[in-house]
Amino acid sequence: MSATPTPAAPSPSPHATPAGTPSAGGVGAVILGAGRTGRGLAAVLCARCGVAVVLVDSDPALVARLRAAGTYPVTVLGSHPALVEHITPQAVHGLADPAWQAAAVTARVLFTAVFGTNLAALAPYLASVIQQRLAQGAGPLDIITCENLTHAARVLRQAVAAQLPGGLATLASARVGFVEAMVLTTSLAPTAGMDPLSVRTQNLFRLPCDGEALVAGPPPIAGLEPLPRFEHQLMRKIFTYNGINAVISYLGAERGHTQLAQAATDALIVPWAVQAGQEAGAALVAEFGFDAQEQATWAQAALAKFSDRDIPDPIDRNAADPARKLAADDRLVGPALLVLKHHGTPTALVRGIVAAAGYRDGATPSLLARHGSLAAVLKATAGLEATHPLVVLVVTAGAQAAQGAR
Repeated sequence: MSATPTPAAPSPSPHATPAGTPSAGGVGAVILGAGRTGRGLAAVLCARCGVAVVLVDSDPALVARLRAAGTYPVTVLGSHPALVEHITPQAVHGLADPAWQAAAVTARVLFTAVFGTNLAALAPYLASVIQQRLAQGAGPLDIITCENLTHAARVLRQAVAAQLPGGLATLASARVGFVEAMVLTTSLAPTAGMDPLSVRTQNLFRLPCDGEALVAGPPPIAGLEPLPRFEHQLMRKIFTYNGINAVISYLGAERGHTQLAQAATDALIVPWAVQAGQEAGAALVAEFGFDAQEQATWAQAALAKFSDRDIPDPIDRNAADPARKLAADDRLVGPALLVLKHHGTPTALVRGIVAAAGYRDGATPSLLARHGSLAAVLKATAGLEATHPLVVLVVTAGAQAAQGAR
């Protein structure tokens, strides 16, 4: 796969190899999911290092368009002057096409970017690949999940193991790593008038991942960042980065904003967003012993990204599916519970919960309208009883917000 930047490209990565050829050792990558994250992040990371890529997708129309075009553009948002990289995959296959499995048998790394709810559908195919690799004595394989789903790697590993005979499942556990990644980069669909295959990606080409889950060792892909204690790091990302995003998105929707950057620079919303980051940060430092300044840098980076007007990110994309985002381990309720555990008061996070409950996701009635009360919303989404201290805080804040809106 090749990446051809236009106009002028940055200096080549020290890991770069000639365009379209595998890196040293014959490493190649298969990307399952040719959507925005697959094409706009994982494929670009590989292309910049000369790692040949096979793209795989379940959408026959998308596969046909990518094959016919042979290449597609990625516009780097926030780059000045504007930079477009042209990505040329080595091959494009449909998910049911056995040709991609042949490529996966010799590849060292696979990426998934299919949305977390679709991971289980990959299990039969990956089980077949693993059986072929074991039969042929292929080297170790790492499967890196680029999904917006907590414990995505665990979900995929369990689904694949269920497809393997017992003996092979045990053998595969030592030869195949299921590695969770942390997608921090925003990738967006093209706007009207752009090449329909193009992707617009934030100028943040890095992919932190679970370093302790790698069995083949880090592939030579610059931007892939193996981290220790990844579960703690992932929780930090969800509670800090996603938590601040949720507060901005839901309060922004309340105030009639349509773009994330508009809401993130609204003088009435900024204090809530900053405070949400401080609340979550203090609890994370207390729970996991993170360095306080490092944690503050995480929050500052999140606020800077969300307020960047070079990234035209719609609020409805960020605020979608509020029921999932009000789960007990997700971005609002999760950090709020952690704050309470460490004897703090999650005032800003609670305000975000109230706004999320009142958010209308497209034409769907809000959670508050469907369940009738904030207490009932939190019972349905987070399993919390009406007497739980967090529910009491949310109900009180909801009453105050309703009074202030009158």
